[in-house]
Amino acid sequence: MALRHCAKAYSAIVNQLQLIVVNMPLSKENRKLLGNGFYEDLTADVASTIGSRAVFIDLSATGEWPMSYYHDSVHLNEKGGRRLNEHLAEAVMKTRGQPGLASHMEQ
Repeated sequence: MALRHCAKAYSAIVNQLQLIVVNMPLSKENRKLLGNGFYEDLTADVASTIGSRAVFIDLSATGEWPMSYYHDSVHLNEKGGRRLNEHLAEAVMKTRGQPGLASHMEQ
């Protein structure tokens, strides 16, 4: 009985959650190492797989990640991290009130 109560409470919480999948920024230099079209195909596959079950944010697609935002070709530095946080905050605010992953999965 207690387990059933916990499961119902958990389900109610999950139905209120939203899933946001973020494709982190990656430098042009690093994408070149992956081979022609690989990164673009991978990103398209991820977006397609997610579909409408979550919000997909492709930060690499914005083109606003100069090398001055990177510590190396993969990892953001402090300046890049601040910009990343701004993007994430904007994304969370834009997605407020949209259905969560669990409600999409039940359809």
